[in-house]
Amino acid sequence: MARAKYYIKKADSKESDTVFETTRKADAERYFNRLCEDFKRNVKFAVETVRMGYFTVRYIPCSECTEYWIEKY
Repeated sequence: MARAKYYIKKADSKESDTVFETTRKADAERYFNRLCEDFKRNVKFAVETVRMGYFTVRYIPCSECTEYWIEKY
């Protein structure tokens, strides 16, 4: 039986990129939570929508929005 893979994805406007991938759920959640906390601590970014496995980040001087989420395959 094959293990599931967990991907942390990032989408700027139209394209999505893989930021991190692992076969362990705990590692994916730990990295995802650390990424969210780093954006919350930084003054230049505003973390707006936070749900389980999903959050959006807005760069304060402009209106560009970036989404981060966890996918499982």
